[in-house]
Amino acid sequence: MIELTIDAKGLEGIIDELGAMPQQVQAAMRSTLTKMAGWVRTRSTRGLSKELALQQKIIRQRLKVARLRRTSRGAEVPIWYGLNPVGLIRLQARQNRQGVRAYGGRQVQSGFIRRGKGGRLHVFTREGKARLPIKSQKVEIADPGSDYLRDDLIESAEFRARFLQVFEHELTWRMRKQ
Repeated sequence: MIELTIDAKGLEGIIDELGAMPQQVQAAMRSTLTKMAGWVRTRSTRGLSKELALQQKIIRQRLKVARLRRTSRGAEVPIWYGLNPVGLIRLQARQNRQGVRAYGGRQVQSGFIRRGKGGRLHVFTREGKARLPIKSQKVEIADPGSDYLRDDLIESAEFRARFLQVFEHELTWRMRKQ
């Protein structure tokens, strides 16, 4: 699980400069968290698509942004990523003479496409020379996906700069509104 904690010390300069009331600061923080969740959703969809060589529609189906929740520590916006393996058939798999090729330059030698036990298509390979057993082929995305989310998205300077920009904008708007 990747967790991001925003330290109030970095925001105190903006709050002191504008002379905001605590209620305005809390409202601006909640609004900022909601907007940043949308920003993270968009950036992570695009970035994971490039990093993992997957289509964006597959990542969007595995990404859920919950509503803002107030907690004892402040507020949070949970974002859930389904980083379990993706079936190779979901990547536009096509059978050819060598085996099966799929989106992102993936090639499975001696692979074939058949219906599985549930009646859906799968990409299989044989585990030996015999007809059975066969194994369904999947693409592992957990490790590279987690590394990208943690290192290149959440802990990036772009994220922090965007957060401060949105927070300052929200707080300024609330100060003018009053």
